[in-house]
Amino acid sequence: MEAGFEIWRDGEGLTSNSFSASIIGIDNDPPSVSITSPSDGATFNYGDTIVIEADAYDGDGSVTKVEFYQGSTKLGEDTSSPYSYTWHYVLPGYYTLTARATDNNNATTISSPVNITVTGGEGSGAVLREWWTGISGTAVSDLTSSANYPHNPTDKGLLTNLEGPTNWGDSYGTRIRGYLHPLTTGTYTFWIASDDNGELWLSTDDSPANAARIAYVPDWTDSREWNKDPNQQSSPISLTAGQKYYIEVLQKEGSGGDNVAVAWQGPGLSQQVINGAYLSPCCLDFRVFAGFGDRWGRSDCDATNDWCDGFDSNHDGSILLDDLQVFVDSWLVGIE
Repeated sequence: MEAGFEIWRDGEGLTSNSFSASIIGIDNDPPSVSITSPSDGATFNYGDTIVIEADAYDGDGSVTKVEFYQGSTKLGEDTSSPYSYTWHYVLPGYYTLTARATDNNNATTISSPVNITVTGGEGSGAVLREWWTGISGTAVSDLTSSANYPHNPTDKGLLTNLEGPTNWGDSYGTRIRGYLHPLTTGTYTFWIASDDNGELWLSTDDSPANAARIAYVPDWTDSREWNKDPNQQSSPISLTAGQKYYIEVLQKEGSGGDNVAVAWQGPGLSQQVINGAYLSPCCLDFRVFAGFGDRWGRSDCDATNDWCDGFDSNHDGSILLDDLQVFVDSWLVGIE
């Protein structure tokens, strides 16, 4: 950057009217910016975390920020090098990514576009959670023998993986159910962790009538760990890619801490909580849409309220049209 001034004086004295300044010129080169990751044409699976990274440089000043865009939608920004943005819960589709750098004189440059693809199996990214409050006891049978079970839950919501909220409440029971969609044919092992007690059921097909209990947390275990008791782990189970399997989780909480989660391990998968990419909800009906009416437009969703009971599906803090789209897609898959 170059700047110059000419100052001249009329007469001997310097007064407010006897001098002037003119800008000879200010030259500012705009910054340079390019996306270094992901590469153009990269492919991801639904459920992957996509980290967008960019290099930016300003030879005659400094870069003040780099903004990251998908199409015309701003995803986020970074004000310090190395510049990056982490993109979570990306739905299957085709996306065009760009980065825009701004320098200290507000000059901007937009990078060349990078095109990526996010693929997904039959899983729609969500699973149904129902809960019944005001039920004492710690055994799963305390839930299933309740007069309100199974047709009159206190409320329901969606989860983006097979894990319920932690330290959510006392004297309640939970049922999480949906369809499991393995992407690879092979042998899988399952684990359940819960506090107080829990059961994991899996069908040989998409029918709940064919479900059998494959793992459970005994009455005395109350575990956040996968391997505290051998009953928490299933026997090896063969699953076929392209088929969906009904899966159900039951949990009963008395008092104190509470949690429930299901993990699996199989071809290409280390032991991990089952991601929504492999799940779709079962047994949704139009009444679940009322949940959006009750929560529509909320902007206070976070982990403390279970992302507004799961209706904030992309965990961006608000319940808007993108969350409704995820729900509708899940509902359509769930009723097939």
